[in-house]
Amino acid sequence: MNDGRTCAWGVNSEGQLGDGSVTQRNFPVLTTYADDFTGIENIFGMSQGVGAVKQSIIIKPDGTIWAAGEVSNGKLGTNLYAINWTRYREIQPATLKNDTPQIRMKQSGTANLNITYSPGFNIFSLQKTIGTLTYWSLDPSIATVNSSGLIFGVSTGSTNIKVTDKTNNITIYVPVEVTRSGANQITNPQIDNPYNATTVLKSDGTVWAWGTNANGQLGDGTTVTRLTPVQVAAPVNAPAGYGPYLKDIVQISSGAASTTALDKNGNVYAWGLQTGGRLGNNQQGAANISTPVQVLTGDQMSGSGFLEDIVQIAAGENFTLALDKNGQVWSWGTNGSAQLGVNNTTNYGAPKRVIGLSNIKEIAAEHASGLALDNTGRLYGWGRNDFGQLRRWKYCAKSSACCYIRFKQHINKRRCKYTNWNTPITGAERRWNVLGSRI
Repeated sequence: MNDGRTCAWGVNSEGQLGDGSVTQRNFPVLTTYADDFTGIENIFGMSQGVGAVKQSIIIKPDGTIWAAGEVSNGKLGTNLYAINWTRYREIQPATLKNDTPQIRMKQSGTANLNITYSPGFNIFSLQKTIGTLTYWSLDPSIATVNSSGLIFGVSTGSTNIKVTDKTNNITIYVPVEVTRSGANQITNPQIDNPYNATTVLKSDGTVWAWGTNANGQLGDGTTVTRLTPVQVAAPVNAPAGYGPYLKDIVQISSGAASTTALDKNGNVYAWGLQTGGRLGNNQQGAANISTPVQVLTGDQMSGSGFLEDIVQIAAGENFTLALDKNGQVWSWGTNGSAQLGVNNTTNYGAPKRVIGLSNIKEIAAEHASGLALDNTGRLYGWGRNDFGQLRRWKYCAKSSACCYIRFKQHINKRRCKYTNWNTPITGAERRWNVLGSRI
């Protein structure tokens, strides 16, 4: 077009026109970017697949490459996705990354950011270097950061450090949790009581529970209901010298009659109701587990046989998510609403990798859907969506594809259809960080 915008038309069964649909077009339609739905314009070059090759590639003037269409067999230069791209996404973009997606530190202590840069794929320059970095704390009352990336713990709580590479125009957010000072203070206290039982994590890393215990959800080795707190027992097959009780726990998360716990070394434990594989021990039978078991490696394929290097957990009603230090997300349990994010609705009793996610810094789970926030502030969601939990709106137009979580206010809901989504979807019309502030 004379204004520099790009149009496409013809067969579109795999989304190769990049207009957000899989509808054949008998007339030109505008092609758009997945990041912000803006039209594609002023491109440097392009290539259109023919015959069985159902994809489109464009090159932007900055040398980055963007693609739309069929993702199978690596056609679009990625192994993260199982669903086709109906809008243009960048192939292997440049990224910033901290050595761990989250930082835990003590009040009055310090911690260093260790930011690395990946140049991504570019036809003009494959080896850009990291530029000048700036740092900013979103809540200086919790933690501050100096111009060298050294973080100072001020008071207990959580915040994010914003890191910007001005040279390469990339910004990421690194979560920071500050705990109390003291040798036996390893985490911030936590309480969780979704289903007739209460589980408490003390700041010393011990776990206590009380209430209904018919499914062993109190983790004390019995199914006896407790009216006062009891301490959660040591894991099954704990190493010699471990002691009688679960220890060194930094996070808990409870579902329906089961609880998951993360220790300071990145190991994950679970106990309670076992049906659907929700304990991650590769068992989906009706037998309950009243003593913690360690979650198995599943598709992570660790050498120990157990899930490793986890930095955060989140339990829904009958499934669990886990975030590892590399920014990947793992899931296990019941999957009737596609809440595991693995492109099917099969239950899994051991961890599977959630499709389409990388560089994730925080996760959340609710009844039967999951959310993940990447280190640039982009939000992903998958699973149950019968009440619009994922905010994946149709544009209220017949040909529009539902590709994004969007915080759009003016939509005619009567013409929108809600659907469960079995792989993560995302959107950047407005991006939000974990504190809820607009980025």
